[in-house]
Amino acid sequence: MLNKKLILIFLVLFGIITLILLFLTLRSSQKNEIAPTASPTPFVTLSPTRSPLISLSPSPTVSVGPLRVVNILPLENINKQQLPIQFITITFNYPIHSAQVVYNVDPFVQTTIKDGDLPNQIVISPKNIWQEGITTITISVNTTAVNGTHLQAPVTYKIFTAFPTGGE
Repeated sequence: MLNKKLILIFLVLFGIITLILLFLTLRSSQKNEIAPTASPTPFVTLSPTRSPLISLSPSPTVSVGPLRVVNILPLENINKQQLPIQFITITFNYPIHSAQVVYNVDPFVQTTIKDGDLPNQIVISPKNIWQEGITTITISVNTTAVNGTHLQAPVTYKIFTAFPTGGE
């Protein structure tokens, strides 16, 4: 009987350590992404006296199309169960402030939204927990990037959440 309890404790600890390592691996891979940025480009101008004048002019920000969602973590898979405390990281193609993101959660759950680790990321999480089952998050076309661009169409993301069920 004691051996069964020790084995059960070992398996639970092994599972917890595995989840922590998986979380840390996913978190570190998110931080390695590089956001596109524009930097000032110096222009050198020669005057008639041939003494160089350096004038710094910022490069214009090049907008290549509308605002887009380029990644959402965890990856959408309604066949994979997530914990009801799961936070959702959304990465856009341009820098964005969480205050400029317009979204809807169905079924309704009170959420918090904050800026992510990168200037083009936001994080949405439940204030308490997601309702068990499938939750749909829709990001509206009224969402605005720092450069003023908008989404062309709403973006819909679904997550399946449930608490783990016990063994025996």
